[in-house]
Amino acid sequence: MTGYQIVLILVGLGHAVFMILEMVPWSNPYLLRRMIDKKLAGNSFTPDQNTFVANIVKNAALYNGIVAAALFWAAYTQERELARVLLTGVTAAGVFAAVTLSPAAWAQAVLGMIGIIALYLA
Repeated sequence: MTGYQIVLILVGLGHAVFMILEMVPWSNPYLLRRMIDKKLAGNSFTPDQNTFVANIVKNAALYNGIVAAALFWAAYTQERELARVLLTGVTAAGVFAAVTLSPAAWAQAVLGMIGIIALYLA
């Protein structure tokens, strides 16, 4: 197994975890609750707003699951072009999330960049 395959698996595992945290529990996903507590400082959504936003977050969770599956597939098949596209997307999404949601998302961007570097070095 090459270094870039290991990074693809690690990044894929991260996205699988994001998917779980964004999707479960169904009525109020964990990451949504954390962001509400942090960004709204004790304020809350109305029940209708919460349902609407929770569904948007769950939609993002599904996309994270798809990204995880594609990263695992790229690692398994050693499809370097697919890996490059996915890691570039992971990096861009991490930068955007770090700027708009939470500085913690820089971790996602950095993992994507490490994967791109590992891919070019392999």
